[in-house]
Amino acid sequence: MRHLLVLFFAISLLGCAKKNEEAKKLLESYSWVGTPDRLGQIVVLKGHAYGLVDSNATVLAEPVYSMIGPYIQSVRRVQKGWATDDYYSEAVDPVKEGAIDSLGKVIVPAKYDAVDGFWRSDDFTLVALDGKVGVYRIDGKKVASPTYDRVGGTVARMVEWRDVPKSKKKRRGRQKASEGESQDAPPPLFDEYGLIEVERDDLHGWLDSSGSERIAPKYDDLKPPGYQVDSAVWYKSGDKWGLVNLNGKELTPPIYDDYNSWQGTHCIVRIGRQYGIVNTRGRETQPVVYSSIEFLTSSFCAIQREETNSLEGLAAVASSKVYIEPIYREIIRPHGDDRFVAQSADSFKYGVINPANRTLVPFEYDDIRWGTDGSFAYYAVRSDRLWGFLTPKAKSLGELQWNDISSFSNGLARVSNSSAGYLMNYTGKLKEVSRRR
Repeated sequence: MRHLLVLFFAISLLGCAKKNEEAKKLLESYSWVGTPDRLGQIVVLKGHAYGLVDSNATVLAEPVYSMIGPYIQSVRRVQKGWATDDYYSEAVDPVKEGAIDSLGKVIVPAKYDAVDGFWRSDDFTLVALDGKVGVYRIDGKKVASPTYDRVGGTVARMVEWRDVPKSKKKRRGRQKASEGESQDAPPPLFDEYGLIEVERDDLHGWLDSSGSERIAPKYDDLKPPGYQVDSAVWYKSGDKWGLVNLNGKELTPPIYDDYNSWQGTHCIVRIGRQYGIVNTRGRETQPVVYSSIEFLTSSFCAIQREETNSLEGLAAVASSKVYIEPIYREIIRPHGDDRFVAQSADSFKYGVINPANRTLVPFEYDDIRWGTDGSFAYYAVRSDRLWGFLTPKAKSLGELQWNDISSFSNGLARVSNSSAGYLMNYTGKLKEVSRRR
């Protein structure tokens, strides 16, 4: 048995020696041989072209390239063509760039003016050709042909190979194996929705990560990915705005002069000097007939009509219902959807109303503020210069006699008048804590 093991070992050594000898002969057939990199792969030169072999001299990439870069970020940069001929100093084929993987498989054909490098965290890259930009995936799939003037924030002249973020472009010359430095992956090319803005002939659209134009580049402006709400996004045609969904269907024609930020699934829009509300399906829930609209809650908004001289009323957000016509000088949301602080247009005093215009706190105060302390809710009210507290049912916690008050905290509020300072509890009971001389 021992003799068999020795014989097997000897045969193995002879086999390895023979294999090494064959590899050595193969490597000697090249005019230049680089040093093995961390993968045991070697850049070789035959004639005027570079190729790639493994440690056994097995060809991974035929010698057809004018440059093969180091293995960094899972790929190697390759080039074909020469800016000038080394022997005759004459301009020949223009340099074209591409990329191969660790086994020499072509990921990006070497036919582009520039390749950005697969350094992004989602393994996509940009390519440039004749002033246009396209997109490739690290598995070799061409996501989008270079037909765009801009992809994201990148135009063709900005596309250049980056091994890792902020790295400098490698110089051309005889190849030396080197390894890339490990760094944290930068932000992905596509956003969290798998979208990126594209531009062609100064018109904007959206491309998804599968290469589909979710919104064709036909708009003068388009809010970038991430601004859409419930699959609706604002587009601009001429000097007007409209809504389009992520499938490219226009939800509204471009008729709006301006729009505000979204409140849930609703947005305030303007045509001329009139305002209304549109939802993410493109339906005007409040017609564009008001001189002003302001969201109070997700369900209610304050409205003004031009003919009522800036007085405010109360309307629904999700429907065209008007609860209270504009009769108040001001409507303010204190808490929830069931009560609102309002200012009388006649007396200029403040009170509290509900959507049915029922008075919950009489209009006899110069200021009303809403507060909570845990489950305890209250109003801080002021008449002339004196403050006091009311419960939500308008029950007074003592007289309005305080020059200064604080909010309730842990069941107590600090109050003071010209003679002393006190702590007040939820029932209005007082405890003197200081005396003024």
